[in-house]
Amino acid sequence: MKLGLLILLACLHLASAAEKSTRPAIRGDEAFKNEVRHAIDRGLAWLQNDQNTNGWWSTPDHPALTALPVMAFNGDPSKRFGRLPFMTNAYAHILRSVKPNGGIFGTNLPTYNTAVSMMALVSANNPAYDPVLRKARGYLVSLQSDFAEKGKPDDVFDGGIGYGTKYEHSD
Repeated sequence: MKLGLLILLACLHLASAAEKSTRPAIRGDEAFKNEVRHAIDRGLAWLQNDQNTNGWWSTPDHPALTALPVMAFNGDPSKRFGRLPFMTNAYAHILRSVKPNGGIFGTNLPTYNTAVSMMALVSANNPAYDPVLRKARGYLVSLQSDFAEKGKPDDVFDGGIGYGTKYEHSD
């Protein structure tokens, strides 16, 4: 009886917590919403002004450093950046970094650059990027470690993946 009551109370607590988690943290606080909107606008304006004319941010050798701002713009709640020219330039830079084997990188960190660039291309929600994404996925899968018997998960390091192909096991 006590165990049943304890289980019932636990279920009610979990249901209550789940219901509370779906409510907005701050209801009707327009000042707070405006502060957040202003902070987002300032950050995105800074990023837009900091982009190189060739479409990349920070360095052309790391398309991931372009992909991160792209995801920030695509995550903007207003969706006002869409296909503006500076975004088109950013996508073009990422696509220029695609290798014949499917990797998306410049000179190093192929795993990191490919994975983050894939997230940016996915965030574009553009079916034209699907072939690039499929090939990049295959590239990342090919980098997974498989030590002992190939095709069987028989080693603790099997399935791991590192930042590149330099090390014998994942990071």
